[in-house]
Amino acid sequence: MNRIKTLLLIAVALIILVLLVYPAVGSPELAGISEVKQQLIKVDSDEFSKKINTDNVVILDIRTPEEYASGHLENAINIDFYAADFSAKLQQLNKETTYMVYCRSGNRSSSAFKQMEQLGFKSIYELNGGINSWIKYGNSVCKNC
Repeated sequence: MNRIKTLLLIAVALIILVLLVYPAVGSPELAGISEVKQQLIKVDSDEFSKKINTDNVVILDIRTPEEYASGHLENAINIDFYAADFSAKLQQLNKETTYMVYCRSGNRSSSAFKQMEQLGFKSIYELNGGINSWIKYGNSVCKNC
């Protein structure tokens, strides 16, 4: 009987010890890992316009090359969502950079947004409604720029 009580007390003590110590051991800071904070936001054309006019953002047009040639945002980089190497090209991008992502109507950019989130990109803004929304609200596109 005494042996059972002793074993039970030891088990309870171990459980309490684990509960007290685990939060400190499981802390990313103590393990030398900084917590990854992501900023993943869908914005309207007005907010998108404000953001692209700031420093240190990369504009990604994920439409087909033909769609891109028909008119795109100035300084946009074209990475075709439908291309076989789309994911590989995303993986080559700097995950610390802020990306402004758009497509035609918002469907492809929503998918790309999720992929980029899973790949660990820290700051992504998606143009809600795509370039269609951009144009609808009177914003300009360029063809040979």
